[in-house]
Amino acid sequence: MAVKTITKDNFEQEVLACKKPVLLLFLTDTCEESKKQLACMEQLDQELGGEAVFGVVDVNKSITIAFQYQIMSTPTTVAMSYGIFRGRANGCLDAEALKKMIADCGDGTFSI
Repeated sequence: MAVKTITKDNFEQEVLACKKPVLLLFLTDTCEESKKQLACMEQLDQELGGEAVFGVVDVNKSITIAFQYQIMSTPTTVAMSYGIFRGRANGCLDAEALKKMIADCGDGTFSI
């Protein structure tokens, strides 16, 4: 799997209709913390082998999505499952914190 770029054109299909936990990283390409968070997510994506979906939303290019989720700073990570908002965290998170966000999604059937 690979971290997916999420835009208004694929948001419904890739996030809202997804049957797996989704972690969305809201970032800007000029933010160093965003780049660190993206690298961590890419590594975790490889480690988990498709157990969750990882997506990135460039807040400068997808303003409507950022507005919808009230993103005020980057990086911000939003957890979703079955199209339902499950949580958010601001700042750069380590792999364990990201795994906890995934595990906290849904009905507990996702164990990392």
